[in-house]
Amino acid sequence: MVPVRIAAPVRHRFGHEALGRFYAELWSGRGGGQDVFFGPVISQLPTGEQAGRLWDGTLLVAGTPHFHELKGHAHEEPRLP
Repeated sequence: MVPVRIAAPVRHRFGHEALGRFYAELWSGRGGGQDVFFGPVISQLPTGEQAGRLWDGTLLVAGTPHFHELKGHAHEEPRLP
């Protein structure tokens, strides 16, 4: 399930239809199985091209065969709007 803090801004900014497409893409199970993951965990909310690059990179790493975990420590306190 996608947290409200993520789903609400998608719906607010891009509309209900975009939220539906977001859910469909998130749970599409490309590659023959359903890949579900938690993350990325970030302390600042990226926007525009930076947000797109982060999401593309997340999908790239998550889609790598046999990949299962990547961890780090928080470098700063969260600063989300």
